[in-house]
Order: sequence, then structure tokens, then C-alpha cells
Amino acid sequence: MGLSAVSSSRRGCRARTSAPPSTRSSATSCRRARSPTPGCCRDAWTRSAWAPCKRGGSHTSRGWVSGRPSCATGCRPRTAAATPGNGARRRRRSDRVRVALDLRLAFHRRGGVATYAARLLEALSRADPASTYVEVRDRRDRARTHGLPNVRTLRVLTPAHFRSEPWSLPLELLRARADLFHATDFVAPLPNPTPTVVTIHDLTFLRRPDLVTSRAARYYAQVPRSVRRARAVIAVSSATAHDVVTMLGVPRERVHVVPLAADPAFRPARDEGLLRAARDRFGLPDRFVLFVGTREPRKNLGALLDACAQVRDAGERVPLVLVGEEGWLSEDLERRARTQEHVRVIGPVFADDLVAIYNLATVLALPSLDEGFGLPVVEAMACGTPVVCSDRGALPEVAGDAALLVDPHDVPGIAAALTSVLDDASVRDRMRQRGLARAATFGWDRTARATAAVYRSVVLREGRS
Repeated sequence: MGLSAVSSSRRGCRARTSAPPSTRSSATSCRRARSPTPGCCRDAWTRSAWAPCKRGGSHTSRGWVSGRPSCATGCRPRTAAATPGNGARRRRRSDRVRVALDLRLAFHRRGGVATYAARLLEALSRADPASTYVEVRDRRDRARTHGLPNVRTLRVLTPAHFRSEPWSLPLELLRARADLFHATDFVAPLPNPTPTVVTIHDLTFLRRPDLVTSRAARYYAQVPRSVRRARAVIAVSSATAHDVVTMLGVPRERVHVVPLAADPAFRPARDEGLLRAARDRFGLPDRFVLFVGTREPRKNLGALLDACAQVRDAGERVPLVLVGEEGWLSEDLERRARTQEHVRVIGPVFADDLVAIYNLATVLALPSLDEGFGLPVVEAMACGTPVVCSDRGALPEVAGDAALLVDPHDVPGIAAALTSVLDDASVRDRMRQRGLARAATFGWDRTARATAAVYRSVVLREGRS
């Protein structure tokens, strides 16, 4: 008896001589089949391509794979030429994507990159409710993003910046079943069967390798290959995008400038009780110079300490307050800061406390040797705090005309800029108004929409390919 004469009651599928799919009974299901009959989904005996049924199931020559439990409405043949390159991945519509975002660094360090990933996830969830977002966290990190219906959590064994990350993380990401993986921390795992978007925050490690540790240098050595193989690169400023194109040779059309923003919580505070409580809790004086960030060589804190000493010598008894974590290659700097009477080291604080500290500060100082964006500048401006920052990297682009720009190597120039803000109330008022206007040009909703557009463009290209 030929294959075409096999009874459907024995095979569970209609034979090739049966009625067309539109007239088949829903009771005749393929899911009991161990080896599909020719004419059901595809000729499994002669072709190796897989073919999804119209309801989401699929068959191979080894039988049922996965999907919805019936293909009684008929199956659409698929040839090997149309098979996706990564096997049985089904392309979703570009307006409903499933994206995995790397949030593992938040367990190890509360810095700018970790803040960027967390804020971006929250904003994406609000701006793009049709898509699903998977936050990839360290298995030891018990935090999660609450109250967002389209956010899922995947906890992985591979820590951030781990040596075996390029090989172990791709395997763990398979559990996310994502259309796209967003590497928010410079480096994408390779090889990775999931299409990848990489965010580059700065390329200081290439211009100034003396400012990073040997371990960090090994990690960042993966960046050139990551950006060349990524489907798209997000740069947080035009200055960083220019560096990616000129220093790493990435085609300009694959680099997208998506600026950061301050969280909506950063705004002028009107609750005097909260401000007074923060002042008492951290022992803050009535006037002080504020620094916010990880204390590492790129931040140029040595020059800031010298400049503040000159300000004090000129008669301004204003202390320097350092907020943020201790960084790398900073042992001598830490010893010096903690032994000076006019310097107060607070360390990392929660977001609510940081908002209060910004509002209490007289001026923010950020004399960095390089910055890919400089988020504290926007946060301070959003709170109405005047800003003195360096003229390097992306800081002039971010600050615009709302800050006093200084040469980071010119200690007397930094001191003079701080003195002008501390001494003159009219200068502070003018900078406050300009800063509020400048900060209003940045927003996480804009950042999320621009990022989601990058995701969709990548998914659309992948579907076409």
C-alpha cells in the first residue's frame, strides 16, 4: 500500500489525496504524528526544512517540534531556502518585538552604565507597551523591575565582565527567546545567535589606556569586535558616535545617536522638610561644591581638590562633597580626600537622597578628562543647580551654554569658575534658568522611542534577510 493510501486515522493527518485544507475537519490533528505523511506541512521524507503551521506548530522529519497543539487548518509548506539562518526561530512582526536588556552590572556597581540600563528599561516599557522586554540580571541580584506588565526577568549565572562571558552568556540568553539582545555595557557576547545592539558610552579606554586597570583593558579589548559584528550601535552622544566611526571603523549608517536624560525625579525640590532631613542625615553645610560620580582617574578629582584648596585660600570657606563609589586606581586620591578637613566623602546614595543633595548644593563640579555623556550635568541642571564642567568629550555638547566650561588641566581656571559662581548670586540665578531649560531638552521618553526605533529597524532587516 502506497503512502498516499495510508489511513488518516492511523497517521493522524490527511493524506495527499484528501480534501483541501479549508475543508478538513478540526478533529484530524497532526500532533499525534511521529513522522508526518507527505502532503502534511511538507514532504518530511525528502526535505530537511521545517515548516510552521498557520497556528504556530511545526514539524520535522523527526516528528512534532513545538508550538500550538493543532495544525488542522492546514499547513504552509516551507522550503530550505526560506529557513531562517538560526534554525527554528520565528520572526515576529516588527511592531511587537521581544528584547533582552543586560542589567547585570547593577549588582556590582551603581554607576552611569547601570543607571542607564535601568532607566532605559522602565522608559521602554512605558513607551512601547506592545513589545516584551526581558531584564537580564545576575542570579544573586534579587532586585527586579516592578509594576510593568510587559517586563520579564531572566537571572543568569554569568556575572558582568566575567572572563567566560563571550561563550557562556549566549547559551543562557537562549532562555530569553528574544528577537534581539541589547548589550548596554559596551560588549556583546560572541558568537551570539540572537541579533545584537550595543551601546557605547565612551572610548576613553582607547584614547587613555593609562586610566583603566589591566583587567578593564582586557574586557574593553572586546569592544572593537563587538561593534563590528553588532547589527546596530547606539552612541550616547554625537562625540561618542564620531569616535566609534573614526576609531573603530564602524559605518556611519550603523551608528545611532541616542542621548541619555535625567530621571523625572530630578527636579527643583519644594519640600523644605525633606531637604532639611537630608542635610541633617549627611551633615551637609549651607553651601558646598558637589561632585557626583565614580572616583576614578578619568574624573580628574586631583585637579578638583587642588582647585577647591585655592578657593579656600582666597577666602571662600566652602567644602567639597563627594558622592559616588570608590573606583579603580584611586588609592592615593582616596587617602588624600579622606584626610582633608574641607572634603566630605559620602559615598553612594539612593536616588531620592541624590535629588535632595543636588538641590542643596551651591554648584556641581565635573572637571573630567573625558566623558561620553556626563549624566550628572543633566541631573544637576534639572534640579536647578549651576554646573562647572570641563570642555572635553561630550560635555560641551551636553551642557550647551548653560554651564561654565573649563580646561581640566587648568587648576586656577577651575578655581576661578567656582569662585564666580559662589560669589555672585546673579550668576547663579542665570545659570539656574539656563540649566533648567537645557535639561528639559533631554527626556527618557525620547530616549526610549529612539531606542525602540533602532530595535525595529534591526528586526525588520533581519526579517528581510
